[in-house]
Amino acid sequence: MELHHQAAPALIVAVIVRSVLKALRGLMEYALKAELIEADPTATIKLKMPKSNGFVAWTEEEIETYRQKYPLGTKARLALEIAVNTALRAGDIAKLGRQHVRNGVIVQRQGKTGGEPLQIPITADLQAAFDATPCASLTFLLNDDGRAFTAKALSNWFAKTARDAGLLPRRSLHGLRKAKCRRLAEAGCSENEIAAVSGHASLNEVARYTKSANRAKLAKAAMAKVAAAGA
Repeated sequence: MELHHQAAPALIVAVIVRSVLKALRGLMEYALKAELIEADPTATIKLKMPKSNGFVAWTEEEIETYRQKYPLGTKARLALEIAVNTALRAGDIAKLGRQHVRNGVIVQRQGKTGGEPLQIPITADLQAAFDATPCASLTFLLNDDGRAFTAKALSNWFAKTARDAGLLPRRSLHGLRKAKCRRLAEAGCSENEIAAVSGHASLNEVARYTKSANRAKLAKAAMAKVAAAGA
């Protein structure tokens, strides 16, 4: 589970303490078997991990920093543009290819939820990345062996490119999915409209994903709607 960087110190401490406790319990188990102690003093210790807000949604500044590091024509840039312009999950990005592009729209059935295929219009930024990146295969993103990524391998590779771009730790493809949902919310899209792009089956999940939407922009959009209605 990825955490906002503000919560990272507490998580790091909790992980370290849990690792130490695990090692101590192994030692106590040995000591009990060897009859060096009568009881395990760690048996009643319970640790509670800090709560998480889920995957970190990339900021616009982080997106631009990544773009500066990886220009159009690079595999890393194509991966970013696919993720931030479609809100697809890593597993669906790994499978995405020319066979999914129809008349300027990405048409793809989600691997996680199935159902009706998503139909996501291709933005100008994404089209520019497609045009600039050579692709001799049906699949857009290939690993160094020329094969399609697995979802996990793609996620790990992309996370490394983000670190190499100097971004904070744990910037992920899924964080770009959240960033796209935030962008849609800031543009005044309804939860149903956002779900039509992201493929979320639950509007509660959409609401959770868009918590980081800029409230000032939302308030401005709301007041503009009021003004247009003459209220």
